[in-house]
Amino acid sequence: MNFKTLLIKKSLFLVVIAFITTFESYTQQVINTTLQHDGKTRRYRLYIPASYDSNKASPLILNYHGFTNDINTQYNQSNFQQLAEANQFIFVTPEGLGFLKGWAINNNFGGNEDDVGFTNSLIDKIESDYNINAKRIYATGFSNGGFFSYRLACELSNRIAAVASVAGSMTRRWITNNQCQPQHPTAVLQITGTNDNVISINGNGTNEPIADVMEYWSSRNNGDATPEVIQLGGGSSRSIWDNGDNGVTAEFIRVQGKGHSWNGGGVNTSQEIWNFFSRFDIDGEIGSNPNPPSGDTCSSTIVNFPYNESFEGNIGGWNQATNDDLNWIVNSNGTPSNGTGPSTAIDGNSYIYIEVSGDGDGYPNKRAILNAPCINLSELTTPRVKFNYHMVGSAVGNLSVEARINNTGNWTSIFSKTGEQGTGWNEADISLAAYAGETSVQLRINAVSGNS
Repeated sequence: MNFKTLLIKKSLFLVVIAFITTFESYTQQVINTTLQHDGKTRRYRLYIPASYDSNKASPLILNYHGFTNDINTQYNQSNFQQLAEANQFIFVTPEGLGFLKGWAINNNFGGNEDDVGFTNSLIDKIESDYNINAKRIYATGFSNGGFFSYRLACELSNRIAAVASVAGSMTRRWITNNQCQPQHPTAVLQITGTNDNVISINGNGTNEPIADVMEYWSSRNNGDATPEVIQLGGGSSRSIWDNGDNGVTAEFIRVQGKGHSWNGGGVNTSQEIWNFFSRFDIDGEIGSNPNPPSGDTCSSTIVNFPYNESFEGNIGGWNQATNDDLNWIVNSNGTPSNGTGPSTAIDGNSYIYIEVSGDGDGYPNKRAILNAPCINLSELTTPRVKFNYHMVGSAVGNLSVEARINNTGNWTSIFSKTGEQGTGWNEADISLAAYAGETSVQLRINAVSGNS
């Protein structure tokens, strides 16, 4: 049995520099660049809309091409640029490896590269350069890229909120071998044409029929066994398997007369995908899902700055949430589980951490929330939050810092990291400019344990 500590969180404080105000503006950017992963150079194209605001966390769409296609083909046919400008999301179009470029989907088709690991590293890189809403990372793709989007929902679900497959499907072995293990209810959209002779609606010896794929996801989500069918005109239809946990759905747009293509049949594929993605985050349907737990409201208010909390011997004015799974623990020196944390605090003598030992008790997907006091930012123009964190171990889960105002409404992620982040302490420095002038801002640390 492996015993792993998810993370350590420490030294949270707000800083403002008097008489200095920082403004950042962006122009639309198309960035063609590379990332080194697994000893190989991986290419991708990043689109940053002119509407991007570094003070607001942006959704991110991962956009995968089909087998034998490349960046240019998928970037041009998906044409997400205007949607990105209008809706302030970033999208990235990666490229597969090999002479016949594709994505590994666990059946020797599309290659055998570590494309899931590459995707994880790609998300890390984009998050390090831009303000990304870690709860709103989506995957879509065409054909082989659609298959791969489903694979990400199965194997990288701690980072993927929802997926949309165009002219793709799932391989039968994923389902029969129980290879798909999503960690949360997942919204899925499939768009396929009736004249697709490459990836047929009815499946084949390798691929599941589309209706069976939708039923599979609805069952995983504890949703309806049969869909509501809405006629779209011209013989096309939308089938909706509703009532999944956390409000998620599985939806299939059957496009009359469309072949093996991104567009066709009078359906604006990219618009349909964004309309679908915009309804969900990693916790389910946006605005209606109680998970993660709302936690407790803040009461006492911080009014003097700079404010520092080093958790020396106790959690100070912070409060443990009452409706999560685990509590944060104050500790000094090493953690109880060997090789899972630091040997010393980064300053002072103490730090806080969560202990996730014990299958069913500490993992998988157990949540720990710590609520800050209320923070009055009415007199601050450029507030920032700085903290140190420590995340080590191959099965480390997710650490987020979230904010909201006036003890009401949805939480907004202002920081998120998933997986091991080196063996030492890291520092985060996050702008709170979006909350400047507010009289009651609440922050919380929200951590979810990994799979072991």
